[in-house]
Formats: sequence, structure tokens, C-alpha cells
Amino acid sequence: MFKIIGIELLQPPSNAICMMSEEQLEGLDLAQRASIDLERGRYQTIHKGLKIGKPYLFYSGYDVFDGTVSGGDVLPRDFFAENISVCGIVGENGSGKSTIIELIIRLMNNAGYALRAAFAAIDPSDDDYHLHFVPTIYARMYVETNEGFYTITQVNRDMEVTWQSEKRKSWRFHFEDITQLPTIDKGSSISELKTLFYTIVVNYAAYAYNIYDYSPEWTRPIEKNLPQTQADDEQTESYEFVDDEHRCWIGSLFHKNDGYQAPVVLNPYRSRGNINYNNENTLLRDRLFFLLRSVKREVLGNILQGKIPQTFILDENNEYNQQAGKDFYSLRVIDQMYRGHYLTSDESENIRRVALKGFLIIDAWSEVMGVDLINAERKDNSDYLRALNYVVYKTLKITHTYDDYHLYKFRLNQKEDIRTLVHELSRKSNHITRKLRRTLAYLAFQHIGTAVREDGLGKVVNIEYFMKCAVEYCMRKTGEMVWEMDDLMPAPCFRTDIRFLLPDGSLLPLSQFSSGEKQMLHLVCTIIYHLININGNALEPRNKVGYKYVNLMIDEIELYFHPRYQTMLTDFVLNAISQLGLEGILGINMMIATHSPYLLSDIPKCNVLRLCQGKVQQQDGQKENFGANVYDILHSQFFMERFMGDFAFRKIRELVFKVEKSCEQDHRYREALRHEIDVIGDAFIKNTLLRKLDEYDQA
Repeated sequence: MFKIIGIELLQPPSNAICMMSEEQLEGLDLAQRASIDLERGRYQTIHKGLKIGKPYLFYSGYDVFDGTVSGGDVLPRDFFAENISVCGIVGENGSGKSTIIELIIRLMNNAGYALRAAFAAIDPSDDDYHLHFVPTIYARMYVETNEGFYTITQVNRDMEVTWQSEKRKSWRFHFEDITQLPTIDKGSSISELKTLFYTIVVNYAAYAYNIYDYSPEWTRPIEKNLPQTQADDEQTESYEFVDDEHRCWIGSLFHKNDGYQAPVVLNPYRSRGNINYNNENTLLRDRLFFLLRSVKREVLGNILQGKIPQTFILDENNEYNQQAGKDFYSLRVIDQMYRGHYLTSDESENIRRVALKGFLIIDAWSEVMGVDLINAERKDNSDYLRALNYVVYKTLKITHTYDDYHLYKFRLNQKEDIRTLVHELSRKSNHITRKLRRTLAYLAFQHIGTAVREDGLGKVVNIEYFMKCAVEYCMRKTGEMVWEMDDLMPAPCFRTDIRFLLPDGSLLPLSQFSSGEKQMLHLVCTIIYHLININGNALEPRNKVGYKYVNLMIDEIELYFHPRYQTMLTDFVLNAISQLGLEGILGINMMIATHSPYLLSDIPKCNVLRLCQGKVQQQDGQKENFGANVYDILHSQFFMERFMGDFAFRKIRELVFKVEKSCEQDHRYREALRHEIDVIGDAFIKNTLLRKLDEYDQA
């Protein structure tokens, strides 16, 4: 069981910079004024229109006061599903929904910084995950887990986690004093993070999470002083350019290459506020495999109006195509070679080095698997050669991407170093090695080739047959490697589309789905992908943080969705999660910010936070919205006073005025009014106006 009970803003002390008045700023020089204005701007950006003094509670039944929690949930713990709690946030645009979500994100970012990145100040060999501490926050978050209640509190540069239970140790961190770090070793840091939770944020809105909207919170200057050497003159200064993406705290939260150690990830990935939808489509196809493996195809068919996944369509991924006569000379391999500084300016020497390193990597994998991957009989098979290139590329890339393997980054010049790395990777079966293992399985078993047939769209593999092959092969062992179901999915050296069987018997590729259908799959696949990975870490942490609680926050959830899809969404997500068998995750808190009455009809009002201009609107006396009439929900939860467009409302008011004055006009004028009144959909209004015209005609 896990819930984020609520969050509240704390009153900054009277001497806080962000609270200084204009009178207090008089007499300060421009530099002092600029520094103060920056902090005041940061405070405004973070807190916006939220109010101090009254907590924002997501669940009724709880009372919070001065950092302590009492009471409990009014619903049964398994009301939504086993170990899943759901709450909603509603309010007009600008009422504070996204502000509350962003405040939670900031607090978890800072907690991650305090427990991981700050430690790097003592041990420079530890990776800081590029997190940035965000000051000028005055807030407290209330949390409930199986271990009890605790709070995460930040007062400017001070952070504190306080447990109500004496069984858990509280800790405190001060940003500007490393002697106050909560931990002194990596093991303790991991232990503290395990008691917190991982946050998955999903928001596909075009204007969300743009780094330039958070400029007052940028924590690194454009340029910074670099350490000077003894040869440097005192008057000489050295500078390093810092990219905008690395100046903003939110820029680092789109990355999960730390192996789910920092406690937040934002979806979808954005670069300077922009979403690369081609990349998202590629991710969708990869993540859809998780959905196909984890959720019954019939369940997926229900949400897609009868469309059932039928076949994979496999196409060449040209980025891994080998150049003629040059072993392992593909675009991706060469890119990684340059990143590792393994190449020179001598083209002929580069060809030799690429070939040598490629052979050494493949030879090491052959040794681990007990399979001769460099097979002369397959040297003319383009699919096979692309797969070999991918193995070389991915092996190199892992050393650049994941901190656990950084020590190999510039050491892959010797056969023994490559063997050591490969043997270490062969023992891993997680999101870091998953694509690599898929490619190795393809090379070892050629299970795709046995199921492929050609049609007008390319190479086609029946999904049902493919799954049966996967079940058969996943029981096998080659050398040191035992294969799992995920390892038998199509390898990344293929570009993969999926065709769905329609109720009329025709086939439709995923690429031709409607935007709403694609968005549904994007949303659900993203959630499932992260949950499976987090669950894997929790079951086998291996000196990593294995989070046992997950906070899932979905903002603007109804984007792209027809009302019918909105009615189905909550049930589908809960159904999909329930089928995953997440043994390592003890609790999921799902927080939905929405403008949809259909989504809100799935959430009892005791689990709904109503906002109006930053203020909490009490639910006392409000009708229950769970399973309620949509019009009642619009009135009670969305503050709607009328249920028609403003233009229609204005037009009808004008018609009422014209009808009242029509007694002074002739019959032809009233007849023209009848034509306008006939388009009104509300029968009561229409008939009332028509009766009035009839009275004037009969007068």
C-alpha cells in the first residue's frame, strides 16, 4: 500500500530573500538587486498561485498538522486493484493542477540529489547523474507506505525526511554544507533511497516541460571557471561552455540511463521542449512487445475496438548495414568508435581498428555463449551481418551510457578487457542488456528466420507462432546464458511494424492507426515499460536502488482521446498493470490530472482534489461523482454553470430579446425568427420561444 496523501506550502521566514519587499530593496546596488530578483522570480515560478496554510490533500479521511498524519483511507485498500491507489486533481486551466505535480517532481529531484549527487562531492568517482538541486522551495509532502507515515520537507536549501515511526531513521541535508550529508557511504545512500519511491511522469501536452519556461531555476551559469594549472597566468581565465539542457534541472529528468537510480523520469523525452515523434514511434514499437507479452491480446483488442495484433513486419535497419568489404563498418559502430576515441585521422588504420575491435567483441560473445557467431556460412546473410554490427555497437554504447561500466569506456583495446566486460554483461538480464540479448538470441537461434514469409510489405512473422517459438527457446541455455521470454522478441537490427487483424478480416499496420489509438498505446506502453524495469530492479537490486513504491502521475491524460476512450482508459490501465505480476513493487499511487468528466466518474470524490484559483474547494455537500451522470460531474467537480458553448449562449440570449420585441414586427419577421429558433437543440428553450411567437401571431 502506498499513497501520496497530500502536499502543503510552508510560510517562508520573514527574513527570506524571496519575501523581501520593494522598500527593503532600496539602496541595494544592481548586482545585489539582480541576485535577489532571481530568487524572487524562482519562488514565483515554483509556487505560482498555490496558497500557504491549507494542505492540498489527495485523499479524504486523513488529517495533517505540523508534519504529522492521522486517520486513514475511507475506501477499501483493494478498491481499484491490489496495491494500487488512484486519486484525481481537477480544476479550470490555471487553477494549480500542474503546479502541484511539478512541486512533487522538484521535491523528488532534490531528494535524489541529496542522497546520490551530493555524495559525489565527497567521492568524485561516484556519478552524480547530472541532477541539479532546486532551492527556494518551501513545501512539505505527506506519504504513507506499508512502513508507516513520513514527510519530505524542504525549506529553501534544507531538506528533511521525517518518519513518524521510530523504526525508521530520519535524515537531513543542507545543500551548501557537505558535512551535513545524510550519508557517508554509497550503501547507506541506496538504503535511504529504497525507503522513498520512484516517480513516473507522463504528459504529452505540447507546452509542458520546456526548459526555457524554467529559466529562473537554472542552476548553472553559461560558463564556469575551470581549474587553472601552475603554468597559467593569474590574469588568464579558463572557461567551459555549458549547454542549456544541462543548466536546467528538468533537463536531466528525461533520462533513465542511470538504471532507475534517480527517483524521477519524465515522459516523453524532450530536447529543449521539443518531442521527437519519430523517436517516440520507434519506442512505441519496442515497448509494445512488453504489452503483447504481458497483457492478453484480447484485452488489447477491447481497447482498440476489436483490433487484434496479428503479425510483425520486419524491415532492415539501415544504420547497422555493413559497408562493402569493411567488417563492422556501420554508421552506428563508427559513431561509438569515435566516442571512445578509438579511431585516428588515418582512414586505412581506422578500417583495421574497427575490424579488430569488432572481431574481439564478437569473439568474446561467442566464448560466453558457446556459439560460433562469426559463421562463414552466414557471412552472405545481410540480416545476420546487421545483427553482428548491432552487438558491437551496443556493447560499446553500454560503456558510455551506464556508470557501472564507465571504467571500460577507454579500456577496450585489449582482448582481456573486452572478455571481462562481455562476461559481466552476460550475467545481466535487465533493461540495460535487453536489446543486446535480443540480438544475441537472434544470432544464436535464427528463430525469426524460420518463421518469416514474404508479402507485399516485406518480411512478415505471425505473432502467435513467434510467441510459441519464444516459449520453446526461452527454456534453453547456451554457454553461460539462460534465455528469457523478452530475449526472443525481434532484435533492434530490424525496424518493426505490427499489423492488426480487424473485425472484417483485413489487416491494418500500426503506422496507420488513428492518433487517438496511437496515443492510447503510447501512454499504456510507457507505463508498463517503466513498471517492468523498476520491478526488475526491486527483485534484484545488485547494489542498486530497488524502489518498492511507484508514484505514477499523468497530466493532461485525456489528450487525443474521444469520450469513448476516456471512459475506457482507467480500467484499461488498471487491468494492464494487474496482469504484470509485479512482485517487487509493493504499492502504486496513480495521480490523474484531468478535465474529463468521464475519467472522473471512475474516481470517488473522497479521492479527488478540487481546485479553483489555487484554493481547495471542499467536497462537503457535493454529489458523489463515482459512476455519476456526466452533467452532475461537470457541475459539481468542474464548476460548470451551463452546458453549452458561449457563442450559443449569447446567440440564444439575442433570440430571446428579438422574440420579446417581435410583437412590434410583422409576421414575416417572426417567421424568420422561427428558422433561427429551429436550430436550438434544447427542447425546453426552443418550445418556449416558439410558443411566445405563436401568441404574438394570434394576437
